[in-house]
Amino acid sequence: MGVIGLGRMGQIHARILARQIRGAQLMAVADLDPARAQGAATSLGVPYWYDNPDDLLARADLRAVLIATSSDTHVDLVVAAARAGLEILCEKPLALDLQGTDRAIAAAEQAGVRLQVGFMRRTQPEYLRLRRAIREGRLGRPVLFRATQRDPDSPPASFCDPAVSGGILVDMGIHEFDLARWLFEDEIRAVQAFATASVFPELEAVGDFDNATVNLAFEAGAVGTVDLSRNARYGEDIRTEVIGSKDGMFVGALPAGSKSASDGQEGIDRCYRPQLQSFVDAIREDGELAASGADARAALEIALAARRSAETGEVISLRH
Repeated sequence: MGVIGLGRMGQIHARILARQIRGAQLMAVADLDPARAQGAATSLGVPYWYDNPDDLLARADLRAVLIATSSDTHVDLVVAAARAGLEILCEKPLALDLQGTDRAIAAAEQAGVRLQVGFMRRTQPEYLRLRRAIREGRLGRPVLFRATQRDPDSPPASFCDPAVSGGILVDMGIHEFDLARWLFEDEIRAVQAFATASVFPELEAVGDFDNATVNLAFEAGAVGTVDLSRNARYGEDIRTEVIGSKDGMFVGALPAGSKSASDGQEGIDRCYRPQLQSFVDAIREDGELAASGADARAALEIALAARRSAETGEVISLRH
């Protein structure tokens, strides 16, 4: 495998791939910053590094690539990787609009390669247990979904710019919107969002928000709420609750004091290791991917509807 993009997420993926994944060898890394690429290769014992992604994609000994660059660059890299005949794991979102998403999906289909999107919670044991409980009917009929995703501080406004990352409702919220669909095995028919840039006014200047809530209406009648924050000073806070007609389940933990819920590097590894292992296993065993391009499109459609709702104050209906 190769990794393209060695920012925070790319370095996490590269480190886990190099040291913790069965059945895969990290052969090459690429980043536009040559010092970063060389430094990552040296520290992880990776044989080859590049400051041009095209050079990595041209390697004949690669079977797959992980794309962890800026979100606004994902589409072109997915298309290039597909044309190179590589299996692809791309960080979310697959694109910042539906047209780009469709282009990426079509490129993978035409090339006959797998395309998985980085919805890592689908592979985490606690979320798999929750989904199993729902599918087996132990909670009864699902009626309420609630998800919280809060970061202790905001990234720079240059990152939060919706033209770069999609903004809070895409960059952060897309995980929760995918989780809602996946857990309930149902589609969202309408969204209503409220958002503000009251803590970091510089985000308003680029068209983004620092706090948001999104109400969801499912096709089968369930309802849900997603809350997002960039200023939960007490630490990272990720929780999911499902209430059914007979019982409920809770995933996550309340951060204690100022300590982050992720408990450092090991917590990060627990989040992302299962996703990488599942991708490698799917390739080696010709198995099913955890999250497809179609899943990426459906979650992005919800996120874009939420952003439109936040901007207009309207309830936005989605057609399926």
